[in-house]
Amino acid sequence: MTSREFDFIVFGTGYTGSILARHLAKQGLNYKWTIAGRNREKCKNLVRELTEISNKTFKAKPILANVEKPETIQEMCKKTNVIINCVGPFSKFGEVVIKACIENKTHYCDINGEPQFINKIFVKYHDKAIENNVIITLSAGFDSVPADLGVQLIKKQIGAGKVLKIGGFFEFSQIQMSNGTYRTLINSYNPSKQERKETREMRELAKEKDLPKIEYLDTKINKKPKGYTTKVSTISKNKEGMGGFVMKFSVADPTIVKKTQLLQDATQKIPSFRYEHYLMVRGWFAILLTFLKFFFIRLLANWAWGKKVLRLFESDIGGPSENDKKNAVFVATFVGTDQEGKKIKYSLSGPDGYTSTAIFIKHTCFSLLEDYDDLDMKCGVITPGCLGQVYFDRILNDKTFEWKNAEEKKKK
Repeated sequence: MTSREFDFIVFGTGYTGSILARHLAKQGLNYKWTIAGRNREKCKNLVRELTEISNKTFKAKPILANVEKPETIQEMCKKTNVIINCVGPFSKFGEVVIKACIENKTHYCDINGEPQFINKIFVKYHDKAIENNVIITLSAGFDSVPADLGVQLIKKQIGAGKVLKIGGFFEFSQIQMSNGTYRTLINSYNPSKQERKETREMRELAKEKDLPKIEYLDTKINKKPKGYTTKVSTISKNKEGMGGFVMKFSVADPTIVKKTQLLQDATQKIPSFRYEHYLMVRGWFAILLTFLKFFFIRLLANWAWGKKVLRLFESDIGGPSENDKKNAVFVATFVGTDQEGKKIKYSLSGPDGYTSTAIFIKHTCFSLLEDYDDLDMKCGVITPGCLGQVYFDRILNDKTFEWKNAEEKKKK
C-alpha cells in the first residue's frame, strides 16, 4: 500500500456510517483512520463520541468532504489507502467518489444495495479500475455479503461448472430500515427520468464492450431434477424442508451474485447456475403483512404526493433504535442443487442488518489493507465474492455469526 496519511477513511456520518465508526472505535485498531462528512458540527460530535468510546485512542481530526464539491472528494481520496463509502443514495452521490478513488489510486468499498448503480459502475469503470490497479468493491454490507458468500461455499463444495441452481432464503425476526435504506427502496420503485436514461445508456455501452455472457448450465442438459424451476412465484410454500412461505425478494443480492458469476464463470467460460432469491416468512398473518407493506410502498412511490406520505413513516432517529437492533436477528439459508438433483445446504445466522453491515465492511477493508497479495482479484470493479478465500475466512472465523452445513455442524 502507498504511504498516506490514513489507512482508511469512513465517509458518511449518517445512521449506518455512525454505526460503523462506533464499531471500529471499540476495536482498539492499530490503523490510522478517521471519518469524513459534509457537516462540520456533526463530524465534531461524532469524533467526540468516538474518542470516548475508544478510551481516547481515537485522536484523528475529521475531514470535511461533500459530494457536491468534487474537489473536496479528490482531496479526501488523496489522503488515504481505502475509502469506505456510506453516503447514499449511491445512484445520486456514489459515482463522484468512485471516480475520485480510481483517479487517485485509492481502493474503495461501499454498502450500496442499488442494482442500477451496481450495473452502471461495473460497465463504466471496470476497465478504468483495472488500468489504475484499483479495487472498487461494491455492496460489501448486509445482505449482499451473505448471499455472495453462501453461493461461493456451495459452489466450492459441488464444484465450479457443476452447480445447477442455488436458492437463497432470508428470514428476519423483524424488518426495519434506516431512513437512507427506506428512501433508496422508494426511489427504486420509481427511478427518475435521468436514471432510466442512464440505464439505457449502460445497456448500449455494455453491448459495445462485448462483455462475456453467463452460460447457464441448465441450458445444456436434457433432463432436469425433479422439482427444478427457475421461476419465482409471487408467494409460494417453501419446498426445501424449512417450512414457511417464500416470496420474491427484490434487492441487490441477485445482481451482486450475477456480477460474481460474470467475473468468475463467464470470464473463464465455465457453465454457471441460476440464482433465486427469496424472503421467507412464517404464518399467513406475517406473509399478508409483509406483502401489504411492500405493495403500498411500491404503489405510493409512483406519485410525488405518495412519496411525501411515505416519508412520514421515517424514523426520528434515522433508523432502528438500539433496543430494536438487540432484538433483531437474521437467518440466511442457501440450497444448492447439482445436475443429479443432490442438494447441499448452508445457513448463516447473525445480528441485525446494520450491525452485520459494520462487521462485513470492516473485514472487507481489512482484506484490502492486509491481504491484498492473496486476493483472487487485485483490481477492477468487483464483488465481495471475488475477494477470495482470505476474505471468506475472515467472515467464517468471526464468532458474531454462526455457519452450519446440512448436518448442522458448526463452521468456524
